[in-house]
Amino acid sequence: MSETEDTSSPEKFKVRKVGEDEKLPFTAHLAELRHRLLAACIAVFVCFAACYSFIGFFIDILEMPIREAAPNLKLSFLSPTEGFFVSMKVGLFAAIFFAWPYILYQAWMFIAPGLIRKERRYIIPLIVVGTLFFALGASFNYFIILPFGLKFLIGFGETYWQANITIDFYLSFCVKLTLAFGLVFQLPIIIAVLGKLEMVTSEQLKKGRSYSVVGAFIIAAILTPPDVLTQCLMAGPLVILYEMSIHVVKFIEKKNVEAEEATNEAQ
Repeated sequence: MSETEDTSSPEKFKVRKVGEDEKLPFTAHLAELRHRLLAACIAVFVCFAACYSFIGFFIDILEMPIREAAPNLKLSFLSPTEGFFVSMKVGLFAAIFFAWPYILYQAWMFIAPGLIRKERRYIIPLIVVGTLFFALGASFNYFIILPFGLKFLIGFGETYWQANITIDFYLSFCVKLTLAFGLVFQLPIIIAVLGKLEMVTSEQLKKGRSYSVVGAFIIAAILTPPDVLTQCLMAGPLVILYEMSIHVVKFIEKKNVEAEEATNEAQ
């Protein structure tokens, strides 16, 4: 898009494909960002319309952990509009999930022209691996953490009181915990990037093992409900991911040495 282009024309609503080596002025970058955001929002809206037709199915999936933890518990709502708005939120989360590959594609098409060729080579594998690790963390939370955590917390509370959980609070609890596990599972990727940039070494990571265990339990205490079981279930994978990161960085260091030796031989 050039600076002299008439932005009042219908063409402004079209998402334009920018070449990886194309240079754009600042105003064109803003217009390109608007186009990419618009395309992502349209994708989410389309997925939302499709997902809302199956909202009962998605609500059943959402309620499965609490039904497993407390079979006799029935979720409730406090206001006439709460049920409607929670169903809309569930549909929106499902829409974002299904539209996520297209959202990442739009993000990539926006940032690619600003990256050098070497950086472009790494960004797509990072996005793919990051998405897979986020899905792994979210799945770990859904199938293991939520059932165990809910069973403990509800069982403890019912010792003294009658459980009456609203759907809005339950949805917020599930989403926050899922995001927390999805994000902490990015640890190996973050450390691998730092290792590639030579900001950390495998020897430094080995020396920091004892601190990593303490840090894992501190992070788990902040991100999870205040019960020992759930905290251990998050801290344990964090420690394992840290150990994985040490081997990943060690592998990267080996590859860097081999590349440097090959460059020296070529010279």
